Amino acid sequence: MSITFHNVHKTLRQKNKKTNVFEAAHVEFAPDRISGILAPPGAGKTTAAGLTTGKLRPDIGRVSRTSLISFPVASGGVFNGLLTGRENLAFLCRVFGFDPRPIIRFVVDFTDLGKAIDKPLKLYTRDERTKLMFASCYAIPFDIYVVDESIVGGKPKFRAQCEALVRERMKSAGFIIYS
Repeated sequence: MSITFHNVHKTLRQKNKKTNVFEAAHVEFAPDRISGILAPPGAGKTTAAGLTTGKLRPDIGRVSRTSLISFPVASGGVFNGLLTGRENLAFLCRVFGFDPRPIIRFVVDFTDLGKAIDKPLKLYTRDERTKLMFASCYAIPFDIYVVDESIVGGKPKFRAQCEALVRERMKSAGFIIYS
């Protein structure tokens, strides 16, 4: 089980500018490893994370995924602001093939969101949104977690809880950290 880039080429286009992000990239990420990709701003880390998760497709080559890969940790792009936190979690669980009940229960307990779990995400405070975004990814038992910059977040108490949860997940899953 792994994620493998096979001869991946990716070019980003903005207005009249083309940027080659990858040319013939080959790499394999195993689900039992913690891999870190360090690069300066604008070097293509978010593009690499998008290719890793399947959000982006290579121009040439392919990315094969034989593991259950997370969406990027704390990525707001997987949530719908009109849905409640509970509805967003249920949707994500269905997409990834999990029973939503234990995952929703875990997120509610872990985050102390209480009744906020049943209000539309667009009405969440910044703190509530941060808690939901970080906890929802780690609540689902992925084989590999994809981190684009922030592995944990939130206020100090929640951040400490998150750090402990990440250490626990690292015992049974791989991590690809783009920073």
